[in-house]
Amino acid sequence: DASRAQLWQIITSLIGISLAGAVLCGHFLLAIRDARRRQRLIDKEKALSQLLIGSSGEGIVAVDDARICTLWNEAAEQLFGQGGHQTRGRALADISGFFQVDAIRRMIDSAIAGRPAVLFDQPFFPAGQAPTLYLDLRCFALRDGSRIIGAILLVSDVTARRAAQKEIADHRDRLEQLV
Repeated sequence: DASRAQLWQIITSLIGISLAGAVLCGHFLLAIRDARRRQRLIDKEKALSQLLIGSSGEGIVAVDDARICTLWNEAAEQLFGQGGHQTRGRALADISGFFQVDAIRRMIDSAIAGRPAVLFDQPFFPAGQAPTLYLDLRCFALRDGSRIIGAILLVSDVTARRAAQKEIADHRDRLEQLV
C-alpha cells in the first residue's frame, strides 16, 4: 500500500510537472511570437526612418553627447564629400574643419545643453578648387525621455539663394545709379 501510494504520488507529480512544462512552453511560444511581431514593427519603423532621412534634401548629421557622429545621410555626403561609412564613429571635429569653427561648436554645445540653435549663411570651403558654399544650419537636442543623448544638425545648401540675393542687390544698385 505504501509503495502504491508513493507510485500514485510520483505519477501525480510527473503529470503536474508535465502540465507546468506545457504551460511554460505555451507561454514561451507566445512570447516568441510577440517578440517577432514587435521586431517586425521595429524593422518597419527603422526602414521608414531611414527612408525619411535618406530622401531628405537637407544634410542630416547626428552626434552623441561626446560629439561622435552617429548619423550621416546622403545629402551630407554630397555636401561634405565624405561617405557615411567614413564618418560614423568619428569625432565631428575630425571629419571636417567646418565643424571646428567656433560658431558651429557653440551651436552644437547649445543643442546638447537643450537649447536649439540656428546659423544662417555659414560659409563652407570644400576641399579642392570647388566654389564656396553657403549653408544654413539648425541644431536640436536628441532626447531619450527627459535625458539629452546628443544633437541633430540639419544642414541646407543656400548658395543659390545667396547668389540670387547678391544679384538682386547688384541689380538694385545699378538701378539706383541709373536713377
